[in-house]
Amino acid sequence: MDERLRRLEREALEEGTPEARLRLVREQARLLGDAYSEATVRALGLEGFRYQRHETYSCGGQTNRIALFEHERTGLVFCLVPAGTFLMGAPLEEGEIEAAQTEQPQHEVTLSSFLVCKTQCTQEAWQRLGTQNCSHFKGPRRPVERISWDDVQVWLVEAGGDLRLPSEAEWEYACRAGTTTPCAFGETLTAEQGNFDAFDEGPAEGYRGETTDVGSFAPNAFGLFDVHGNVLEWCQDSWHGDYEGAPTDGSAWVESSAPDRVARGGHWQDAAESCLSAARHG
Repeated sequence: MDERLRRLEREALEEGTPEARLRLVREQARLLGDAYSEATVRALGLEGFRYQRHETYSCGGQTNRIALFEHERTGLVFCLVPAGTFLMGAPLEEGEIEAAQTEQPQHEVTLSSFLVCKTQCTQEAWQRLGTQNCSHFKGPRRPVERISWDDVQVWLVEAGGDLRLPSEAEWEYACRAGTTTPCAFGETLTAEQGNFDAFDEGPAEGYRGETTDVGSFAPNAFGLFDVHGNVLEWCQDSWHGDYEGAPTDGSAWVESSAPDRVARGGHWQDAAESCLSAARHG
């Protein structure tokens, strides 16, 4: 990544002022503007991606201008999530005690900018590399499902480049998109905002009983779709029962003695509390 951009990211994080953030945004706009080039792609460590455009997204009281890139081999679109610091985890009052213990202690995490897929991986993209589609609910724009963490690792190798699963910290930071509320949309999650079991809103409106096409609901403030529900999303991390000793730099927390992996976001059969920004599945 361009050294000037790295320096401005550090300054924005250390100073925490609107002025420092503005300097960073202006430099990002300069590098990722209309005169975008292959040399800039290499400087940012984004080889294998093609710049598309910038878009502005607003959700949950947050607004961001996000650069979009297409991954050349899979055709999937990725968002360049800006660097930042956030409070990972949930306060005890956000859920039941047993569930909240896995989301404790809340801790501050500082991350550099990174790419994350704008949608859940579609069956179309999954099959584009010749991989068998084992999904139960078929459709080119439906998310791929019924795949293991190991299946994903094999597919990522086939996809080439530097594609990887996000760390758990990156996933939650990207999901929240600057919000501190239980979900990216605010204090509550409704059936109009995601595909999950919202049966209390009425059986006809609140429970769809299957996956939906990716992008069927509004995106969050980083331009990401389906961060709450539809299908679970694998992270790179090993499963840990709480956050004691968790990294604070956004890196994946991987241990050979902990073979189980973390999934996030909840799915179409889950209740709302299992689809919140801090909810963990292992």
